[in-house]
Amino acid sequence: MKQKIVIPKIRIKKGMESEYLAFVQPYTKISSQETGILTYSIFQSLDAPNEFMAYEIYANQEAFDLHCKTDHFKNFLKETEHLYEEEIIPYYF
Repeated sequence: MKQKIVIPKIRIKKGMESEYLAFVQPYTKISSQETGILTYSIFQSLDAPNEFMAYEIYANQEAFDLHCKTDHFKNFLKETEHLYEEEIIPYYF
């Protein structure tokens, strides 16, 4: 099966970067341990500290779909929704 690559662009409200990182760092660790996730990393822009990108590689579409259904994914989105300056823009490959 074909791997699924997802690269979401995330823009956080200015001044809320530390709060976002407090949520995202443990979430990244939990997600990285899921079956079917090959890579799960978050990067913060050096030029615009409120901009982040995730780099996610899944074994296949099914692994991505399963990740999106996990409680920790749903909880993460709910717990961080007040931090987003704009809607998350995912790029799929």
